[in-house]
Amino acid sequence: MTIVSQIITEAYRESNNIAVGQTPTSPEQQEGLFLFNRFLKSVFGNEAGDPLTPIAIGNNNVNTSGYFNLEIIPIGWYPPRNSRIIFNNKQAQTLTLNPYPEDGERFAINDASNNFDAYNVTINGNGRQIDGATQLILNTAGTKKEYFYRSETNTWMNVVDLTLEDVFPFPVEFEDLFIIGLAMRVNPRNKQEIDPQSIQAYKRLLSRFRARYDQTVEQRPEEALMRTPGIPYQYYRNYGPYTDTSQRFNTGYSN
Repeated sequence: MTIVSQIITEAYRESNNIAVGQTPTSPEQQEGLFLFNRFLKSVFGNEAGDPLTPIAIGNNNVNTSGYFNLEIIPIGWYPPRNSRIIFNNKQAQTLTLNPYPEDGERFAINDASNNFDAYNVTINGNGRQIDGATQLILNTAGTKKEYFYRSETNTWMNVVDLTLEDVFPFPVEFEDLFIIGLAMRVNPRNKQEIDPQSIQAYKRLLSRFRARYDQTVEQRPEEALMRTPGIPYQYYRNYGPYTDTSQRFNTGYSN
């Protein structure tokens, strides 16, 4: 699998900033990594999928009067596609992921109360891998994570602040998109210009990339069937299906 440092090396090579067989210097690698992470973050919610929708879980430091908020995660509930889960925990939580993730689907985790060290969150992959594991335990205060699903590897890939040794999160067919895109950012700093042939390749790959990760998908029939009678429609619409009503939750809505 391609790692981030290889993408950076090829970006410097793309416009002959380095010769064949050479690698960028340490300062060049760090500069390239900074630009790579900035470029990577820019594609999510734009070229790759929709913006993330916030979902609040936990009542620590939260005034729930007048609006909906989950106190704990109900059994059988999983976050809808492209969600940012904002935790304000008063107890440990277990988050079970979507059993039918779409290619390019995302989710993010934010420890808003800065207390994952006291009240950790276990992420259950629900039959999929998360960074090579079946589940993760987040126990560092202030944790912020964001993951991207690759259907061909059945893996949720971390996409926040990658290092030189991290795996490139997209399939091999899109490596040139990031190599050329990164080269276009590196070149002005080295008084180089991108070749027109590279620009044409970039435009062609960008079009395919957008088509691949379009997240305009219809709701699955099995998800519609999972709605529990008696639960406010607004809850289901905003927070997705779940099958257990025995869990405590707060709602400003009425049936």
